[in-house]
Amino acid sequence: MTCPNQKGKQEERGPQTNQGCPRGDRSVCGQRSHNPYLRVKRQEPEPIKKEESFEVELCKDKDAGEWFRLVAGDGDNCRDVIQCTSSGLQAIRCPAGLYFDIEKQTCDWKDAVKNCKLKNKERKVKPLLYTDEPLCQDGSLACGDGNCIERGLFCNGEKDCSDGSDENTCDNDNDPNRAPPCDPAVCVLPDCFCSEDGTTIPGDLPAKDVPQMITITFDDAINNNNIELYKEMFNGKRKNPNGCDIKATFFVSHKYSNYSAVQETHRKGHEIAVHSIT
Repeated sequence: MTCPNQKGKQEERGPQTNQGCPRGDRSVCGQRSHNPYLRVKRQEPEPIKKEESFEVELCKDKDAGEWFRLVAGDGDNCRDVIQCTSSGLQAIRCPAGLYFDIEKQTCDWKDAVKNCKLKNKERKVKPLLYTDEPLCQDGSLACGDGNCIERGLFCNGEKDCSDGSDENTCDNDNDPNRAPPCDPAVCVLPDCFCSEDGTTIPGDLPAKDVPQMITITFDDAINNNNIELYKEMFNGKRKNPNGCDIKATFFVSHKYSNYSAVQETHRKGHEIAVHSIT
């Protein structure tokens, strides 16, 4: 490409620059972006960030909510743990005087924690309870290694599988010997009643027609140290579903009692009982 100099002569210029054009006049020399000889460096795709790759590697074999160490050892290393979450890695440090127990997944006293040298909690082998094809005969279930044992031996407090997998999934959702879900069609009043979440009223009665029974008791003296607290608790504003005030039973001892306050408590409908030594 050539550009005219100030003396009217043609002057050779490189294909990637407009330097040397009079007063930087690109209208004479041409815009750089329209230069057919302009070489443009192709942008390479961004490599995967090291932090993301590191996080994926850390979390690939971790259970949801599991805490683990980056560095094992005593001191601060035993206080620091991290967790994989949907928003990234989350870190916590146990308060001074406490270490993190990897197996219990909680902070505990230093002397009680014996696994500071472990980065992760033990990976427990799980039994083969759910498979596409049955592995065992009726009445038996498969251990993690594929061997079959009686169903009743699972979650009985003793390791009967050679890999101990029969005692590794014993929560309410996975215990193979747990009680079956309640069937309201079979469990009927007056001989049986069940509620999945514990909030269903027997017989589907309206809440306003069902008195709620809650026992509240207090021990020892009624006096100026606690009478204001009782007045605040039993202020007449807290009522059960049928509109009755909450009442309590007071097991009163003689020593330090203010009997005027005891009498007033009884007047408000609370039960007064005797707290004896024997």
